[in-house]
Amino acid sequence: MNVGVIYLELMESQIAFRLALERYIVTVFSRVKSRVQKILASSTTNLKASSLSKELGDTCDMAIICVKYNQAVVDVSFSSGRHQNGVTNL
Repeated sequence: MNVGVIYLELMESQIAFRLALERYIVTVFSRVKSRVQKILASSTTNLKASSLSKELGDTCDMAIICVKYNQAVVDVSFSSGRHQNGVTNL
């Protein structure tokens, strides 16, 4: 099963890491690239990164979305993942 995890604070990073250890294919997305790099530096090979939240919907069987605001859920769920100026919608 392919699982997407959006927004990589401490809890979401641990969820993604533990799912990957259980042999799920986990794709992570965060607008903060250092968080993505940190989790990808782990020793498991079942983790990969996505540059757009939309890619998670296209490639994953399910997604875990942990964001702070209702509008952020709408943005990552129903948009292309980018504003016109190239800034990610989160």
